[in-house]
Amino acid sequence: MAATLNASVGGGMINLPYDKANVWPTTSTRASDGGPINGNCWVFVRVNGTWHAATFDWMRTGQAAKAATAVRGTGGHIPHAPLNTWTPRSGERYGFMVSTPARTDDRTINERSNVSMVTWP
Repeated sequence: MAATLNASVGGGMINLPYDKANVWPTTSTRASDGGPINGNCWVFVRVNGTWHAATFDWMRTGQAAKAATAVRGTGGHIPHAPLNTWTPRSGERYGFMVSTPARTDDRTINERSNVSMVTWP
């Protein structure tokens, strides 16, 4: 069953409240602070008329927000083109999603949330 996400952006944070934050199993991969992780957060961006998606960070078990700076390609956490040089712009619409771990081979189950569309402040 898919997770339910209702994303928002404000106060320098991307808020990603989803109903499986404490349900999805953790992996042996650890967040930079040493805490257990159970997911990845994703951004969906339209570049030159084409939609692109990328993970931009790990989600610790129970975590529901990330710094807004994490989605910037330059200086953020997106290493692959074309989003590695992209920066969000005020008034544009972007999609956000969370999934079980997808950035490494250290996977658990295969689940994700809906894509929640947000207008960047």
